[in-house]
Amino acid sequence: MSLLLLLLLLVLAPARSAIAQQMSCTGCVPGASLVDASVTPAKILGSPTDEYYLTYEASGSTWEWQSIVAAAYTTSVSLPPALCVGSTASSAWDNPTTNAPAAACTGTNVRKATLDFDAATDESIQYNTIRLPSNWAASSDIVFKLTWSANATTVTNARWCAQVICRADGETDDQAFDTEGCLDDANKTGAVNQLNDATITLTNGAGQTDTCAAGENLHLLVYRDANHGNDTLAVDASLSAIELVLTLNPA
Repeated sequence: MSLLLLLLLLVLAPARSAIAQQMSCTGCVPGASLVDASVTPAKILGSPTDEYYLTYEASGSTWEWQSIVAAAYTTSVSLPPALCVGSTASSAWDNPTTNAPAAACTGTNVRKATLDFDAATDESIQYNTIRLPSNWAASSDIVFKLTWSANATTVTNARWCAQVICRADGETDDQAFDTEGCLDDANKTGAVNQLNDATITLTNGAGQTDTCAAGENLHLLVYRDANHGNDTLAVDASLSAIELVLTLNPA
């Protein structure tokens, strides 16, 4: 071996040793120089299992295993209140024996059906039945989103209400609904028959969805509380869309 090659090996030996030490350490601090002798290798805390990921905690210079927790999410289903075939309209929901809203076909360019709720008499509809998914989030709220319009231009309120009842295998089905949730929704101004969006949230723990559990049969009730003092709309309120929003856990 020549003297020049021997000198070169002696010079490179410390750097090769530092690189090997840094590359073989478990949990070294991110971004640290491989030849920085002042770096203390970080410690990995805990042991991973399925669906875990590694995170770095700068304050303690440690790596920690964290579980992957998927968040609950919402899903929705559209339940049109009425159908229009030619000039014949009919309710797509179940009607009571008395005080049901009248179905109507409207529109020239966009043909659609509505249910027209009276200005003086409480009228209602029901939807039976939706099976709550097996991954429905227990103790979560149930949300109704309504779209309605009116042949009026003044700022007046239509009072919309919604209720649910859930029944399970082995329970009797014809039971009183849970407590209602209501919303006073103001009619838009400027032109007749403008669309109004109204959201009614039925809160668990307030007696509004407390009978419900995953996998049970869900019955829906929607009505206009026309004789309530807060309902000041003096004409029919035409309901054209209903959306039901549920909260689900990851399957």
